Amino acid sequence: MNKYLKRYIVIFVILFVVIVAIVARLTLLQIIKGEYYKEQSMWRSHQTVTLTAPRGGIYDRNGKPIVTNQAGYTVSFKRMTGMDDTEINRIIVEVTQIIEKNDGDILSDLLPISDTTPYTFSESMTEAQIASWREEMKLGERTAAEIVQYYKEQFNVADDYTQAQVRLIVGVRYDMLIRGFSATTAFTIASDVSLKTVTQLREQGELYAGISIETEPVRKYLYGSTAAHILGYVGQMNQSEYEFYKEKGYKPNEYIGKQGVEKAFEDELHGIDGSSVIERNRTGKNLSVLSSTPALPGNNVYLTLDLDVQMAGEKALKETIDKIYANALDTATTKGLDVGGGSFAAVSVKTGEVLALGSYPTFDLNFFRENYIKWSEDPMRPLFNRAMMGTYPPGSTFKMITAAAALEEKTTYAYESIRDEVVYYLGTYSYRCMANHEDVNMEKAIGYSCNYYFYEMGNRMGMEPIWKYADMFGLGKITGIELLGEEARGVIASPEGKEARGDHWYPGHTLQMAIGQDDTLCTPLQLACYTAQLANKGVRYTPTLLKNIRTYDTKELVRENTPLVRDVASVSESTFNEIHKGMRMSATEGTGSGTFKDYEIPVACKTGSAEVYTGSDNGIFVAFAPYDDPEIAVAVIVEHAGSGSSVGPVVKAIIDAYLNPKTETEPAYRKNTLTP
Repeated sequence: MNKYLKRYIVIFVILFVVIVAIVARLTLLQIIKGEYYKEQSMWRSHQTVTLTAPRGGIYDRNGKPIVTNQAGYTVSFKRMTGMDDTEINRIIVEVTQIIEKNDGDILSDLLPISDTTPYTFSESMTEAQIASWREEMKLGERTAAEIVQYYKEQFNVADDYTQAQVRLIVGVRYDMLIRGFSATTAFTIASDVSLKTVTQLREQGELYAGISIETEPVRKYLYGSTAAHILGYVGQMNQSEYEFYKEKGYKPNEYIGKQGVEKAFEDELHGIDGSSVIERNRTGKNLSVLSSTPALPGNNVYLTLDLDVQMAGEKALKETIDKIYANALDTATTKGLDVGGGSFAAVSVKTGEVLALGSYPTFDLNFFRENYIKWSEDPMRPLFNRAMMGTYPPGSTFKMITAAAALEEKTTYAYESIRDEVVYYLGTYSYRCMANHEDVNMEKAIGYSCNYYFYEMGNRMGMEPIWKYADMFGLGKITGIELLGEEARGVIASPEGKEARGDHWYPGHTLQMAIGQDDTLCTPLQLACYTAQLANKGVRYTPTLLKNIRTYDTKELVRENTPLVRDVASVSESTFNEIHKGMRMSATEGTGSGTFKDYEIPVACKTGSAEVYTGSDNGIFVAFAPYDDPEIAVAVIVEHAGSGSSVGPVVKAIIDAYLNPKTETEPAYRKNTLTP
């Protein structure tokens, strides 16, 4: 055999062995274990998981954290291979039952139809928005009930489900539809569920194919009820909100700020979500991460609020209300026995920065979802932001408006003395002063709150000048604070207002207007801004809650907020000086002296006891300090407190916390600035 033939035989043998090995391997893979590997392949799938971006934190003006993030559990659902509508619907019902049992009613959907029959379209949507939505979803002219029935048929919802379960399935499946629920894109059923829910779902994992538990950041309000009405809360978008936010790149079911600071600074706080492509088996177990794009956190928001001042104000407000009630019980009087809620506002005289803003009763933001229904039905209305939405007669705190009008319009001069006759007569009508103040000039009239003096000023001037100066000081106007849509406008008494109700304006109404009664209504925030404008002699700033914006991790400055002048009152310095002297007299010997007579820091103030339709008078107290170089202006209102002087301790506690008296070797007060 020649050497060439031997080489061919060797090569042939090698090729034969290789071919046999390949055939054997293919036989093993495709015939012997074909079904096994086919099943394994079907059990593996790729899923795109959203990596939720942490919201930026919220800090006070000194850098103290108020709102942060903590790890929470999210329940996600992904369509597995071979999963039909029947199985999807069953899993939705059973999983949501577990969530609702353990965590309460925390689920919602974007279907803009009521949760119960008779089905109606969402009240948050206009007719034009509803028509646009029906057109977009190709629903024709179907009614709300017909749309629910339509989706029931589309999603093959069985007839043996209850009506409530049908609406639940339809709502969740609708959300899945618009979010692109599929074998590669998961759907978030619920966020921030309890550990009990997580444990139960994991223990019963074999019943719920496609259900997985993810860990993502959720909001933590470090001080619970502190500044709750101002901070606001986050929640899933509804349909109308989604129509707005989808233009900004938001996905359905994302969480957004719903109220307060969380809503006002949504663009700054909201980060950019990332994503991961994950390989999972049929039960939803993660096998590997194939690729990942990190989430970009939102920016941190630093507020103008001083946390110490806020907490001091809230503590004093509750204690004062409790004391008013206890005193009423002890003295067996009805005055103050019906004391209700209260509120306060404190602003910087020189910048308009909001230093504190509180409302009582309050609520714990960490338990908002669980207790929303209970709190919304509470007759004390803990969810109501009295500091910005509550409107009240200003009472005698309005008298500085009348004083400014009288001096500026030359109706009187500062030292004109008027004899207080106690009862002021206008035609056949009479109006009483609260005491006999004898001879009264402007300073004393403010200091001792002489109604008789201001009745005379009102009668001399008429309504128009008083209205003019009230408007000049921002009463009856939106202040412009960032919480858009969350503050009441209030009103200044006027003939037009009477006529709108089918009533008439009489001279007696002018007298009542001059002492802060009749139809005039103000918010505590308006009164604080008005007091600051008096203190700085005419400049009314737009109140702001924003100090600056900083990056999430490095806390580098992104944007610094600057004071914004909203208006300047056309009032002379001499007029302001006379008003200041009267307010100082109130603190040293007049109606506010019970609170500030021996106080270390010089204060200027004014009390007010405003009559209301039923019950005890409201108690109102405004002040600024220090008198010689004003920094802070405060307004406090307590419903049915009985008198303005009784709420003075709240004002004092706020000024104490902000100006912070020191030892003799240190300044008597300090300025709060952001810690770098």
